[in-house]
Amino acid sequence: MAPWATDLIIWCMGIYAVLVLIYAFIRKTWKVFIINLVLLSLVFLVLTLTRDFPDKSTSFYQRENSHDNKDDYDAAIADYTRVIELDSNAADAYYNRGVAYLYKGDYDAAIADYSKAIELDSNAADAYYSRGVAYRNKGDYDAAITDYSKAIELDPNTTDAYYNRGFAYSYKDDYDAAIADYTRIIEIDPNAADAYTNRGIAYSYKDDYDAAMADYSKAIEIDPNAADAYCERGIAYENKGDYDAAMADYSKAIELDPNNTKAYHGRGNSYRNKGDHDAAIADYSKAIELDPNNAEGFYNRGVSYQDKGDHDAAIADYTRAIEIDPNAADTYYNRGIAYRRIGNDDAADADTAMHRRLKAQSQ
Repeated sequence: MAPWATDLIIWCMGIYAVLVLIYAFIRKTWKVFIINLVLLSLVFLVLTLTRDFPDKSTSFYQRENSHDNKDDYDAAIADYTRVIELDSNAADAYYNRGVAYLYKGDYDAAIADYSKAIELDSNAADAYYSRGVAYRNKGDYDAAITDYSKAIELDPNTTDAYYNRGFAYSYKDDYDAAIADYTRIIEIDPNAADAYTNRGIAYSYKDDYDAAMADYSKAIEIDPNAADAYCERGIAYENKGDYDAAMADYSKAIELDPNNTKAYHGRGNSYRNKGDHDAAIADYSKAIELDPNNAEGFYNRGVSYQDKGDHDAAIADYTRAIEIDPNAADTYYNRGIAYRRIGNDDAADADTAMHRRLKAQSQ
């Protein structure tokens, strides 16, 4: 019987008992009065027992969801902690508290909670995946790959795990493994534009620019607004020496995403390679405006100033690049050349020595 039908019957019985109770009281039929009083009590008892009252832990879960919507991770952590105090085997509470810690950037606490969730539920694919994300954010790519692999074992169609494992493999320079993971994503979802873009990047690192451009073009076909795919294809064209095609792709990426620092920087490189140093400097300057800590932007703008013969401006840019990245050997080398051009041999000799020292350390 449907719950509403049961409720209706119980309420009808209650109303009948009340009416009979009133009648018996008026007529002073005490035996009937007592019988119906007992019946009314039973009705209210049944109503009480059949109501669904949320337990305390459920109320904390519900309140935590509202905290998540407001990015109030401290409050969410407090509520999940209370759930755990009420039920120490609440694997979901450990997992969700780990998510809150992850968003706060407390990766060690997140890993501890994900590990506890896994201890309580060894088939929790989400916990393995999320712990992998935390390890990746800590720079522990081997541990991240292990967890992503376990998540994939438990859920072979989890594209997020393949995607992130591919990223970790790329960071470890294992581009073949990365390509295999991105290919698996494409098998699962042939319209995964990001997977084509990232596989293209892996091909580019292997210097297979034709395969890379094919993937970038497929990504653009799937998503014509994929600014990153245009930008990456521009890099591939640049590496093949087709600077006009590269600039066209960089310009399209900028049109789609006016804050795309990488596209401005890449277009600046193509302008410089074509000998248009003023246009290159303009693009490098925009990239620096968007990312003031872009050491590469300062370095390349310095090269363009140096090519124009403006050695003082070049030295200023090289110096700023060194402040951002003190271990950039090539920047010291170029600044040394600029110093020598303006007759400052002592500074030039110091930069040349530093360049040699850094090169030796990197071997």
